[in-house]
Amino acid sequence: MNFKLVFSVLLLATVTFLVACTEDEKLIIRDIPTSEGFSIQSAGIEGVEWRNVRGWQSVEVPGGLTKVLFQLNDGAQVSVLAFPGTAGGREANLKRWREEMSTKEVTGQEQAPLAKFEWFRFLNHGKEQGLMIAVFKLAEKVLFVKLKGPAVEVERQSANFLEFCRSFRRSKVGRSS
Repeated sequence: MNFKLVFSVLLLATVTFLVACTEDEKLIIRDIPTSEGFSIQSAGIEGVEWRNVRGWQSVEVPGGLTKVLFQLNDGAQVSVLAFPGTAGGREANLKRWREEMSTKEVTGQEQAPLAKFEWFRFLNHGKEQGLMIAVFKLAEKVLFVKLKGPAVEVERQSANFLEFCRSFRRSKVGRSS
């Protein structure tokens, strides 16, 4: 066996792998089968993973603050966004969402393995628009998980959305047990 050829191939594979893993702008999704009967996904948010929701279709995103995007029925979408720091603060974001939806919100708090999160749901049936947002405040960043679409679809998907958010946890991939 030619040692130089094997070494060269291994070196090229390693460099390619390292370059692919460090590209922040590229969406990388891992499906990890689990014994619980569902898959865990992670997409460009280092150290965070979640349960995939059956029926939500993963869509490639160009990068930036939006780290993952799911297409749902009837034009609704779920996106996971990561912002550095405090992302403008709670009150400023609430004001913006109220103005965008022209309605008041329903709110709640939930606990996920990752962290406690606060959620807001805006349903404007007159404009046929709905928005539901979960906010995870982590030490180094804020995660927004957004469900946006027709009000009827947002209302219908609310339970799935909260179940999705409650599944967020620190990634177990790459950690020793």
